[in-house]
Amino acid sequence: MKTTTYLPTQRMTASHLMKASAIALAFGLMTGCSSAPISMESLSLAESPTKKQDDIIVEKLEGQPVAFVQERLGLPNRRNDLPTGAMIWTYTDNEKGLNANQCKVALSIRDGVVQRVSIETKSESLFSAITTSCARIRKNLS
Repeated sequence: MKTTTYLPTQRMTASHLMKASAIALAFGLMTGCSSAPISMESLSLAESPTKKQDDIIVEKLEGQPVAFVQERLGLPNRRNDLPTGAMIWTYTDNEKGLNANQCKVALSIRDGVVQRVSIETKSESLFSAITTSCARIRKNLS
């Protein structure tokens, strides 16, 4: 293997300069990433999926059997069967007009029991922000 030593008066060729730049860039990226601790929570824009939401819908549905959910809310608008054996049932409740709200309630079901409930709402107008969303789902659960 041939080693080349450069004296201060000699110039590096373009290929040597590109190799040195690539090595410096790789080293900078590796040390830069490892020196700044990043948690998964800082990367997420949404609420943590493990944090329990404070809502009457969550209180009434968590721990209930699938039969209770079907009796109160009917069949879901969307159903996903996961390879792990769990199911995700999604119910939507969209209101039109002056009270325009979008509401999505997702239920994580395992072994026929609701394990986790997640509620996502979106107000379409200033007036609808004042009113309660998920009105149909709340009514069916009471």
